[in-house]
Amino acid sequence: LMDRLLHCKKPIRRGRFAYRYDETAITDAAFTDAEDGETLVWEEPQAGHPYVIGADTAGEGSDWFVACVIDNSTGRLVAKYRTRTDEDLFAREVWCLGMWYNQALVGIEANFSTHPIKELSRLRYPRQFVRQVEDSLTHVVREALGFKTDRLTRPVIIAELQGIMREHPELIDDEDCLNEMLTFARNSKGRPEAVEGAHDDCVMALAITYYVRQQQRATVETRHKRVKWDKDQWEDYRSADATERAY
Repeated sequence: LMDRLLHCKKPIRRGRFAYRYDETAITDAAFTDAEDGETLVWEEPQAGHPYVIGADTAGEGSDWFVACVIDNSTGRLVAKYRTRTDEDLFAREVWCLGMWYNQALVGIEANFSTHPIKELSRLRYPRQFVRQVEDSLTHVVREALGFKTDRLTRPVIIAELQGIMREHPELIDDEDCLNEMLTFARNSKGRPEAVEGAHDDCVMALAITYYVRQQQRATVETRHKRVKWDKDQWEDYRSADATERAY
């Protein structure tokens, strides 16, 4: 981790999203550069690339909202949003971030509040992580949105992130994430968490991101842009010989 901190790349952009909001929908969203922006960008969205966003909400003594974006075809962290804000404003920023990154799959932690998840649904965000939930009375399994961190899932996502950092530390260039990892340790009961006075919001957001990526494709789509011909072009085509038509 110390070696990675010495060699990590600087973000190519820093800023925030500007958009119109009429209480029902977000329109005209665009990323704008700002020196005090809450969003850091290492790689801008690329056409056809699959992206995943994992988010950790403020709760249980935490005071940061964090959303991490990875390119699922490479596993690289390409952007991070980190701020102190209200839940509805956080949901709007995640909506903008997700739409910018090719309608990325979004998995928001559902432990302390489901409001950001419900806000994304209300804003008609197209892709959220779906988990299986068993009813405690009927034992019927149903689907629910968002990622739930509990005694079963927490060790799994932390172990997976640990493996990624051991094998591919070059995927992470964010200093906040790396510094949090340096102060992330087991307490007296053996539970891995941030040491007293430190934060683990970036660590948990990144761990969630790498876990929920299973519901996103891993390949880059190559699509040819379709073009609609006008009347004159069709007339030229019909009057052309076989060679010209093929061309």
